This record gives sequence, C-alpha cells and structure tokens, in this order.
Amino acid sequence: MRAHRATPTRRLPVLLLFLLLETALAGMGGAARAGEPPRVGAPAPDWVFHGVDGARYRAADYLGRQGVVIAWFPKAFTPGCTTELADLRDHEAALAEYDVAILYASLDTPEENAAFAESMGADVLVVSDPRGEMGERFGVVASGGGYARRWTFYIDAEGVLRALDREVDPQTAGPDILATLERLDFPKRMSTVPSGPAAKEASPSSDGASPAPGAAGSRD
Repeated sequence: MRAHRATPTRRLPVLLLFLLLETALAGMGGAARAGEPPRVGAPAPDWVFHGVDGARYRAADYLGRQGVVIAWFPKAFTPGCTTELADLRDHEAALAEYDVAILYASLDTPEENAAFAESMGADVLVVSDPRGEMGERFGVVASGGGYARRWTFYIDAEGVLRALDREVDPQTAGPDILATLERLDFPKRMSTVPSGPAAKEASPSSDGASPAPGAAGSRD
C-alpha cells in the first residue's frame, strides 16, 4: 500500500495558523510576559503597595501628578539592603529636591519593613508586596520566590517607564538615583519661599508647599 502524501492544500491551514500566531505576537510590541520586567519606553504596570504607615500607595495616586522611583530590595535586615537604605537615608534631603516619590519596596510584610525602617531611622517610604503580585508584574521575583531582585524602576508622571537599573550598588544608591533623575530630566520641586526682600514677608509654613515624597498614599 502506498503511503499517503500530504498535499500543499492540506498544509495550507497549518501555515496560516503559524502566520496568524506570529502576527499576534508581533502585535504585542514591547509588552512584558508574566514574570518579565516591563520594557523601557512602555507604560509601567499598574501597582499598589502596602506602606509601613498603614496606607496603600497606588499608581493612580501619582499618574499625571508626580514621577515615581520604585527601588526593589531583596530582604529587610540583610547586609546589602541595610547598606542601601542607609545610603538613601543619608541622601533624603537631596532626593526631596526632586518632585518624585521614592518607594523602597520588597516582598517582606509591612510589619517587617516597619521594623526595618525604624531600626535605620529612615524617612524613606518603605512599602511591601507580601504576596508578590507586584513583584511578578515588574519581573523582580527571584527564582524560587521569597525575595526580590535589587532593581530600580524610574516611572514618569505619565506612567511611562523611563529607565531600569539592574545593577544597583547598595553603597551608592542615593547618588545613583540622583544622577539618573538628572539625566532623565525629572522635574525638581518649585520653591514656595520667595527670594529677596519678599522673603521677609513670606510665611515659613506656606499652605502651597509641595507634599513630601510618597505622600499620596490613602488609607482604606
């Protein structure tokens, strides 16, 4: 009995299927797959974090208002993360000159991060993603889970990811963030205290003062 040979007509549906699949994947552009970081130049993932102050911090709170830096760190109280938070603490004044919210994020619980921030005497906003959902969206969950990669994301006020630093040095975290903000031309806060003779008449506690970085959180 002669073997049946596939004809070009029979192969056509299969070829069409592959072409359609290839076209669909190409149409996704730079969209990140699950567990992969978002593409620089594309919209950042939607996110919500638990703050150590009991508030929740959402992307929607900043969209159209303020840029956000999300500095992921592996684990509270570990040597590298302690060094990094200490450096951010020591550069808080310089970082506050930029109209940007700085979020120091990990997969630790809010209670663990609250103790971590308190032990360091840091006013940097430390936030938590204990279920790892945001970590998955940003592609920072390390193999095996349990901790995040030490990556820093720079998101502008329009919600676009402007830069991703995968080689964060804990010892120079503060200056490196400052240099990146300057390079990306992120805006600085406008001074509410006038200079010159008018400064004598200005109140030091103006109602129009800019909020502190990360102050857009809300309590549920």
